[in-house]
Amino acid sequence: NTDFEIRNDVLYTKGNLDREKQDAYVVTAVSVQGACSVAAVDILVYVLDVNDNPPIFDHNVYIVSLSRDVQIN
Repeated sequence: NTDFEIRNDVLYTKGNLDREKQDAYVVTAVSVQGACSVAAVDILVYVLDVNDNPPIFDHNVYIVSLSRDVQIN
């Protein structure tokens, strides 16, 4: 995966991760020893949410009216 790299046995991100775009990644780490010894493991990385995209409103105040008998849902 191009969003991650392994240096000195530690998995690093190459940039910021955005949970709204992708909430999990599968990273495959491959170890090669010699000509014919290969091992691979999948690492599942979950991205936790940070409020990096605060809500944006067009107006400072919104005024609404509801009927007294309006149904909830």
